[in-house]
Amino acid sequence: MRGVATHRATQRATGEAGFTLIEALVVLAVVGLLSALAFPAIDRARTAIMARAARAEQTHILLAARANALRYDRPFVLEAMPRGAGVSVAPETAPGQAGDRASAPAAAGVLQSAAITSIEITPRRIVFYPDGSSSGGSIRLTTADGATMTFLIDRDLGSVSEAVRPRA
Repeated sequence: MRGVATHRATQRATGEAGFTLIEALVVLAVVGLLSALAFPAIDRARTAIMARAARAEQTHILLAARANALRYDRPFVLEAMPRGAGVSVAPETAPGQAGDRASAPAAAGVLQSAAITSIEITPRRIVFYPDGSSSGGSIRLTTADGATMTFLIDRDLGSVSEAVRPRA
């Protein structure tokens, strides 16, 4: 113990007890530079993660629409929400059709994500039928970072596949 106390007393006497102002400023400058380089990369990674989550949710909604059509034995419609802000899935109802509203969900799903800037459905609405088929079509999602994802819905089988295009 005596050696440690003597060493501390020597540090205080010679001025070696801490950092100089220049050393502290250099450390702060290096930390600032590293954080300035890291924040844009973190933001890009966050956008990519949000887009990946939106893609997974879109796939889930499409598969759920087909499954609901099979389960409830009635057509389910996928439509774009106003201004391309998202998509919604609900049972199809004909004008004047009473139907059994208690047995089918009011809405099978809604996709709205901050990572998605636009959604285009071709044709305007896609119908999944109780026999497993669909009206067919495609859905194109554009993400905030400019990437596009296209989902293809097969007319005969009602199956969903994703056509991935590399960013230009």
